[in-house]
Amino acid sequence: MPTDHIALMPPEAREHEQRMALDGGADGVELHRRIAAGAPEWLAPGGVLLIETSPTQARLTAAAMRDAGLVTDVLVDHDIDGCVVRGLRPGERA
Repeated sequence: MPTDHIALMPPEAREHEQRMALDGGADGVELHRRIAAGAPEWLAPGGVLLIETSPTQARLTAAAMRDAGLVTDVLVDHDIDGCVVRGLRPGERA
């Protein structure tokens, strides 16, 4: 979530989650970039990284995962208004 949107979140989210888990910087995906950049070190071959995001931020999250070497796709569930970017680390499962 972009830093300047945190105050607009429901109280149950912004008052009970650590700020570092909510604050995505100016464009809202800085945390996603940090997670994606480290994923190849801790994700097993064939493993999957899932990051919940918004449809407007999904392309930036997917780009961060691709930059880290993951194969990506975006999953959207319109019934629940949910969006997840999935990143697969290439290679066979151990």
